[in-house]
Amino acid sequence: RTMNLNIIQAGAPYNNEGLATTVALGGAWQRYVIYFQASATDPNGRVTFFFGDQAGNAWLDNISLQ
Repeated sequence: RTMNLNIIQAGAPYNNEGLATTVALGGAWQRYVIYFQASATDPNGRVTFFFGDQAGNAWLDNISLQ
C-alpha cells in the first residue's frame, strides 16, 4: 500500500509548495520521517494524504510539522 504526501496551495491552481512524495506503507506500525524545504510562503497551504483506491485501512498518528 502506498500513500502520496503533498503540500499544495489551498486554492487554484493548487501548485506544489515543496513536497510531493510517495511513501510505501508496511503492515505494522512504523515511524516515518520525511524532510522537505518549502518552496513558497503560504499561510493557507494544505498537507494532503492521498491513499487512492487501495483497499484496506491505514492509520496515521502523532503527525508533526516542524
